[in-house]
Amino acid sequence: MLFNQERTYIYQGVDTNGQKVSGKLTAMSKPLAQQQLDDNGLTSVNLHSNFNFRFFNKSLSKKQINDFTRSLATLLQAGLPIVTSLEIIKKEAKHYGYEQLLTRLISRLSIGHSLSDELRFWPQYFSSFYCELVEAGESVGRIDESFVRLTDYLEHKEKLRNKINKAMMYPTAVLIVAFIVVGILMVKVIPSFEDIFASSGRALPEPTRLVISWSESIQQNWHLILVLLFFIVVAIKFACRFHWFCLLKDAVILKLPLFGPIMTKFIYANISQACHTLFSAGIPIHQVLHSAAKSAGNLIYKNALLEIQAQVSSGTMLHIAMENKHLFSDTFIQLLAIGEESGKLEYCLLKINNIYQNEVEYDIDKLTNLIEPSIMVVLGILVGGLVLVMYLPIFDMSSSI
Repeated sequence: MLFNQERTYIYQGVDTNGQKVSGKLTAMSKPLAQQQLDDNGLTSVNLHSNFNFRFFNKSLSKKQINDFTRSLATLLQAGLPIVTSLEIIKKEAKHYGYEQLLTRLISRLSIGHSLSDELRFWPQYFSSFYCELVEAGESVGRIDESFVRLTDYLEHKEKLRNKINKAMMYPTAVLIVAFIVVGILMVKVIPSFEDIFASSGRALPEPTRLVISWSESIQQNWHLILVLLFFIVVAIKFACRFHWFCLLKDAVILKLPLFGPIMTKFIYANISQACHTLFSAGIPIHQVLHSAAKSAGNLIYKNALLEIQAQVSSGTMLHIAMENKHLFSDTFIQLLAIGEESGKLEYCLLKINNIYQNEVEYDIDKLTNLIEPSIMVVLGILVGGLVLVMYLPIFDMSSSI
């Protein structure tokens, strides 16, 4: 999360019909923003970063966007007009940026603009998936159903993401505490033992001399270690602006032991849920795949889905196109094939989502139960080992008395 901060870019260009277009998009770097334009068939004439200094807490969180979606779905289902619904939500808004967004939506919708077009003005908050689903609801006069689908989609996605984050929070916290404890031992405790051993004049065991040597190196070079860590963090953050590094990072994540398979299933759940949500709204399958690619959360799968979209547009069946990429499980492919052949693709996509969402939750619980005792054992061995090594000379002295 730390290195995936996106920027907003303003573009002006020409579409495939030769029409001039302009707007905003979000990306981690300018090359990635240009690639988005290329994927959408736009030739960029002017592309530049829109620096957004977030003073006074103007930016909106995912929780606020989810609350907005849920509130609007509830009010629209109650039969209220959309402008009235937005005005009611605005009365409860206490966040400056949230209030500004609602004010603009109300003013623009009051003069005849569509909600989907206005939401595209904030691509950093409302993805193309979000906007296309709203547009589909507008086209058939059932925008309330679109917001209900969006609410379900966002809540399920957030629930799964929070479960993964929660599973990683405990081991991360324990590792940070272990790092701090070991640092204190090395910098404060071991030097005091060193003075005691020096005054005794006795030869020290090899493990003790090795630990004392490490302690002296850390004390002498701690500032260099901090500078090195700082430059590593900066270098990684800078590298995340390049497409090749993002691809490499996402590929490595999928190959990680234990965690990689969970992330793969999480991506399966994301893709199947996005496809089901859009397909059930009546959006054509090639457009569904394009939006699902942006919701995949991984560049490897995003690129694969864009290639699959091109194959499906040329007449290839969806399950065959996915099978050719060798990225999707047999269960995923088989259920897609059943859905296409039986004409129940929407139902099968929902089934795929349920399967992998349940598997992710089960695997996270299992991983958490495995990691917690393992980390405590490693921490005990690390700290206990250091303490034991420093007491070895004392045991030697005691045995010689």
